[in-house]
Formats: sequence, structure tokens, C-alpha cells
Amino acid sequence: MPADRAYLSIVAWPPAFDQPRRADALARCLGLDRYRSNELARRATPAIFARLPMDHCAKVAEQIRDWGGTAVPVLGTHIQAALDPIRLKSAAKAPDSSLWVAQPWRGDAITFDASRITALLRAHVRAPKSTGEGDFAVQGLHQLHGTLSAADWDQGHSRRARLEVVELLDLHTLDGHHLRVIADKFSFDAALPSLAGTSRENTDALAAGFAAPARVEVNTGFETARFLAEYAPDFVEGDWRALGGFSVFSAWFAQIALASRQH
Repeated sequence: MPADRAYLSIVAWPPAFDQPRRADALARCLGLDRYRSNELARRATPAIFARLPMDHCAKVAEQIRDWGGTAVPVLGTHIQAALDPIRLKSAAKAPDSSLWVAQPWRGDAITFDASRITALLRAHVRAPKSTGEGDFAVQGLHQLHGTLSAADWDQGHSRRARLEVVELLDLHTLDGHHLRVIADKFSFDAALPSLAGTSRENTDALAAGFAAPARVEVNTGFETARFLAEYAPDFVEGDWRALGGFSVFSAWFAQIALASRQH
């Protein structure tokens, strides 16, 4: 990935732009043919619409803003730098405060202020899980990048992998924290006043608890973000719908959320 590459991210079109006007704008700004510009004009926002040199991307985003829309040139280096979140083991809220103390699986405890959360992302992702005594480090690498090699399949009955649904919650803060809750690797006991029946319900409740003081909406758009099929391979291998694709989506959306706060 060239260091000066950026991703034209349109958050909202100008209110007066119907689909033909969106197509005309994309054709004019990006030099696209009619077929491609019409195809992109139907893409739901927020989304990535083009991969461009940084200067060109910034100019196109500025033009869309001048028309009354919202667009952000997201640097590829910023996405790349945020692909490895800190995975949490547990978290507890301080009484009568928006402060939380989180314990990662590795390293010291992290204190963060939920009111300074800029982005929350929820997803249900299929990921490989070993049915036997596997190498945790190798499995973790595959889960991060969304890949599973032939060698890992060829480990005999005790090491053969299967897919499971993983409940994920990512949070990004103004202080630069990128934290991840993987439901079956996280203890909800201290994080919630009462536990629900399933991991999905517990993760949704935790997301709602973070969203209230942060005054942000929980992004649940990963499963329909089909534009990742084109752009996620710039950063990770494998299916965009796997954990690696979610990491790209999370890192990308965090940049959009941060830019929105700054304007």
C-alpha cells in the first residue's frame, strides 16, 4: 500500500443530490465512465467510493463538502495503524462516573472515559475455532487476518478447525484507545448490572451502556459494507466478512467519526 494512498469516504451526499446528480458528481470528480458512476451512485453511505492519491482525494472530499455533503479522505496509513485492537478480558464502571477500568488479556489495566468514546461498532462474524488443543497464537493470528491455511486444516481430527459466530464490540476513544470485546473471551460480570441470557444480548447491553454517556450511535453496518470486498484486501487477506475485514471496517469508521467531531 503506497504511503500517500487515501480512501474517498462519503458520509452523506448533499440533500439535493438525487441518484443522477450523484452519478454526475462521481463521473466529474473521479473521471469515471457512465456505467461505473451510476453503479457507485447507488452505494449506501457512509462508504468508501475510491482509492486515490492523498492530494487528489482531499480535493474531491473538499468539493463534495462545498456542495453541501460530508466526505472524508481517510489515509491508508491511519487504517493500517489501527488494525490490532487491545482485546479486553473484563471491565468495570466506576460508581457515579463515566470512567471505566478495563483489564486486557495482556498488559496493565486501562482507564478510559466512556464520554470520550468516538465510535462504537457491533458485529457478528464467522471465525475459525479449533475443536481440540490448538496453538492459541496461530489461531489468534488467523482470527485477526480472517485466514485459515491448508496446513492448519491438515492437523488431524484434534486440530481441525470449524467456524463459529463471534460477537464483537469495538470502541475507539479521543485518547487513542482502540479496544475490542470478544464476547466469549470477555467476563461481563462486573461490566453489567445484570446478565442477559446470551452472549449477543450481553454484548448489545454493554454497547448501549457505552453509547449513552458517549452520545454516539452504535454502528452495526459491517455485515452490509460490501465495498470492503474491494478495499479490505489492501490491508488483510481472506474474506472481507471475516475478523480481518471487521478490523479494517472498524479502523476506517473510527477515522470518519473522529473527523466528524473535529468539524
